[in-house]
Amino acid sequence: MTVTGPQYADVACYAERVRQKLATVPELRDLEYEEPQHYPTVDIKVNRAMAGQLGTTADAVGSAVVSATASSRFVAPSYWRDPMSGVSYQVQVQVPQPKMTSLGDIGNIPVGSTTGAQPLVNQLADLRTSTLPGELDRQNGQWMLALSANLGGRDLRLANNAIEKAIKDAGTPPRGVTTAVRGQVSALQQIFGELGIGLLSAIGVILLLLTANFQSLKLALAVLSTAPAVLAGSVLNPYYRDNAESRELHVDHYGDWRCRG
Repeated sequence: MTVTGPQYADVACYAERVRQKLATVPELRDLEYEEPQHYPTVDIKVNRAMAGQLGTTADAVGSAVVSATASSRFVAPSYWRDPMSGVSYQVQVQVPQPKMTSLGDIGNIPVGSTTGAQPLVNQLADLRTSTLPGELDRQNGQWMLALSANLGGRDLRLANNAIEKAIKDAGTPPRGVTTAVRGQVSALQQIFGELGIGLLSAIGVILLLLTANFQSLKLALAVLSTAPAVLAGSVLNPYYRDNAESRELHVDHYGDWRCRG
């Protein structure tokens, strides 16, 4: 299912309420968000006044951090052309990943400045660990979060009823926030809806044919009124037939045992 809305905070809050309700549904397995919600990040808050005094900027701090934690090719692309073959190669500076594993390592990254002071990141900014959504999805301009789960223990129709009840129990969504159940549920509802329309159409056609044949609408309705009993008999007949066969086999087996005894 998906939760969409104009404000991401409202979407995330209501999606979590729905997730907690869905977690109580015994038919659902492996319930989770499709998007990573708590991706680890490092929050760097630059002191612009201090940076200005040391002859640097927030942009220089960001470029230094990106170059050290990823690669210089993201901030300063550089190419070298082989004079013999004429082939161009990308040249980049990159700190080995084992050397960049903590906030202290990030804080010790030098930052270029116009004064030649070369201050460190921890002298210009406050660093702390944080989390952010690892993926942001939109649908028709609306923020979207998706919840997925596997089905176990019951059929899809009963599970859908439990899902709809859980969504209702989650309470009234914030303004503009909507939910939609997707996957095989929508296909199931469409199929049964079309089957219901086809069944009603068939009953109507049969009623018209019987009316034309008997020249009486009452007789046609009387004939159609036997349909529920016929359907019930067709459903229950295999059950009683199997039970009768099992009883006959039991009696025959018992009789054979008495004869042998």
